Amino acid sequence: AAAGLYILLMLAIITDNYSFGLTAAIGIMASVGLLGLTGLLLINDLDKPMRFIYVMLRPNWSSWLVRGGFTLGGFSGVLTLHLAIYFLSLPEQFHVYLAVIGIPMGWLTGTYTGWLFKQAVGRVAWSSKSNLEIIATGTIELSFFGGLVFGLLLLSGQPAQWLAIASVVVILGFYIGYKHILHDLRAAQANPLL
Repeated sequence: AAAGLYILLMLAIITDNYSFGLTAAIGIMASVGLLGLTGLLLINDLDKPMRFIYVMLRPNWSSWLVRGGFTLGGFSGVLTLHLAIYFLSLPEQFHVYLAVIGIPMGWLTGTYTGWLFKQAVGRVAWSSKSNLEIIATGTIELSFFGGLVFGLLLLSGQPAQWLAIASVVVILGFYIGYKHILHDLRAAQANPLL
């Protein structure tokens, strides 16, 4: 939800269909809250949640937990920078520059969250899904929850054709860019995470 809201909001801003104002800042704050909740759920699911700090300070880069943790951390950093740009009244163009990094980070966040849930102990619903189902589910969730921003754009009467084109380009880029991750995903297990 956090990633989908952010991605659609930034696509609207990049395509000049929306400007970064108070409503956008509230949307980013909602994304921060949702991302924090996701992080708490993932950490709480570990056998020893306090070990998460150790894992992050001494990372094993072959671990999906470490990769996902740094991805979520990077995305939260992007969200924080957007809020800093807004509250410090810096030029709005900075949001566009940051979105170039933030959109892929958002998509990775949504996808890695699904993969981490898939590997987590007791997550039968996720562990039985194929890689394609995880991508499809993540994309549908990103679109559904982020669709609030898109709906607001349509209701405001702004043209959305560029937003639709940009969405297709981002989806294709995501699939092509992260296809390599799918190759060995099935071999990942919950126990090696720690």
